[in-house]
Amino acid sequence: LNAPTGTGKSYLVKTLFPKHYTNIITIAPLRMVTDEITQNSIFKNVKSIDDIKHPYIAMTTDIFQNLSSRYSTLFWDRIKQSEIIVFDEQHIYKESKNFRDKVIRVYEYLLYREKGRTLFMSGTPVIPRDIKLNIITAKVPNQAKALIEYSKNPFDNDTEMITDIKKQ
Repeated sequence: LNAPTGTGKSYLVKTLFPKHYTNIITIAPLRMVTDEITQNSIFKNVKSIDDIKHPYIAMTTDIFQNLSSRYSTLFWDRIKQSEIIVFDEQHIYKESKNFRDKVIRVYEYLLYREKGRTLFMSGTPVIPRDIKLNIITAKVPNQAKALIEYSKNPFDNDTEMITDIKKQ
């Protein structure tokens, strides 16, 4: 799913997907993303093997890799039970190529082994060239544009920005 930052991709997963799926796994390279998914929602933030029993879970790529290594059978059975797997912040895959091996391994496992069950989400997707994918590009409806806070730089130059930061 290709949609601009701040247009509600994570919100879609945490509020609308549970109305259509009874078993969802969300994976992200960053803890802040899984925290956002689980905050005020039915999703459980996975920190131990006991947490994977919940039907709606969110975990980092580090947790995914650690649990799959330590509790192989139990973990992979849980993966197979999911109706859909969501990999949020997919673009971080490319940024991880030189230093985050766990992100690479999880991403490539989902890309090549869980085809048709994984939804990759990003505002700036990295499109692999060696596999056929369907890309959903979301358009932001005009009525929703008013609800999005776009970041704008109100400063005319760097000095003005630094001065304002020091005041804050």
